[in-house]
Amino acid sequence: MPCSITSPGTLLWIGPRRRVEVQRLSTVAEHVCPQVAYRSDLQDAVDRPAASVRLVMIVKSKSGEMDAATLSTIADVYPSAQRWIVNTSLCQTVPSARRDPNTVPMSWRIAADRLQEYWTSPATEANPMVAKAAKDTIGTGLNRPAAVLVLADRLATADHWMDLVAADGHSVCWANNVESTSVRNIDLCLWDDSLAAPTDVATWRTRIRQAGRCTRSSARHGWMTVLATPQQIQSARDAGVDTVIAKPGPVAAVQRLLRNMVGVPPTQSNPQASPRRAA
Repeated sequence: MPCSITSPGTLLWIGPRRRVEVQRLSTVAEHVCPQVAYRSDLQDAVDRPAASVRLVMIVKSKSGEMDAATLSTIADVYPSAQRWIVNTSLCQTVPSARRDPNTVPMSWRIAADRLQEYWTSPATEANPMVAKAAKDTIGTGLNRPAAVLVLADRLATADHWMDLVAADGHSVCWANNVESTSVRNIDLCLWDDSLAAPTDVATWRTRIRQAGRCTRSSARHGWMTVLATPQQIQSARDAGVDTVIAKPGPVAAVQRLLRNMVGVPPTQSNPQASPRRAA
């Protein structure tokens, strides 16, 4: 079947591919991906590494958590690849993936459409972290650690982002309602799409206006999302969101992005010593 693609790379498919639920996903993969490497399970993927892997897609057919050590090894073997965990009907969520923004769990019902969108989108649209790079490198000129607010539906969702921010010595807190939080003088709001779903310009302007009660006048806004289309990303930017961070994305790139946004040089501080709390 001919490939209609705009981006090179290999899809590493781990897990079953002949289940009825993933037949359409398999068809899409073979149509849009220039190369698909199939591996039976996680250990097989570690033992037989594939080349030029752009996306690791783990098809999960059993309930329960996956082996954390092997997942970590997968991340080490394919450090630049994004990772998806596709849950079939026998699975629920993937607790081990919730803390890691580089690993995105999703239902088999949407995986085929997501794969087609991901592989056929131009690189700058598929990964907004590389779009408008010049704008993202302009910091706010702070000469002190920043005060950062992570807005997410629950603390477990925000936890990884909070650790990432605290690792650079910034103070960071979490809230699930920007109107009820008691924090003030925030320099940077990081909106997770678990709380801030993709929407239009008007709704984003309302969100940012509501956040104004706890932010400085010079505050910047970032949005972490795995769901947004290029049009929804543009709507967020048009409303005043400075930077859109694609989930999943390389942790190092996210760290650089956060450092650039707040304009504070990395401190290499101990994350355990940096203040982080729920607002």
